[in-house]
Amino acid sequence: MEQAANLENLFNEAKALIAQGKETEYVRNILSQSGVDTNVIDTIINQIKSQQFLKRRKRGFMLMAVGSILLFIGFLLTVFFFHSGISIHYVMYGMTSVGVLLLIAGLVEVVGW
Repeated sequence: MEQAANLENLFNEAKALIAQGKETEYVRNILSQSGVDTNVIDTIINQIKSQQFLKRRKRGFMLMAVGSILLFIGFLLTVFFFHSGISIHYVMYGMTSVGVLLLIAGLVEVVGW
């Protein structure tokens, strides 16, 4: 039981250091100074990275969904305005540009650049 609490404390410490922007090697050195096995350190760092990637991926999919919806609504409004004789420039260029930018930003988050 004490070992599980110790691992939880190490996990929280490593998560805090990474959240502060510290390098992974620095976090490894800090954890190894506390006498932890390298396999445990690797597991802790991999868990933290997978949590961060999951958050980024979720945010990316949300951005892509909003961008796709804007593109679709922009298309529908462009068709409607065109057939109604209303100017399509704002909808066609404005909504399309914002939709494409959100879609690309979402792809960047999902891919992990």
